[in-house]
Amino acid sequence: MKTEELLTAKYKKLLPFLDKKQKQLILAVDAKRLGRGGISKVSLITGVSRLFISTGLRTIRNSG
Repeated sequence: MKTEELLTAKYKKLLPFLDKKQKQLILAVDAKRLGRGGISKVSLITGVSRLFISTGLRTIRNSG
């Protein structure tokens, strides 16, 4: 299975149960793990804005 397919399946099952902040952090972690282009890839898969994911990355970076 391709990365996109795996993430799509993961998000379909997981995201409906998360609040806004949890969703932001999960998407940010996945985007970071994907490396270059990760924010855009996660954004395309989920329909969530790149700014939303970037904000999650900033939160993670600033947490220590």
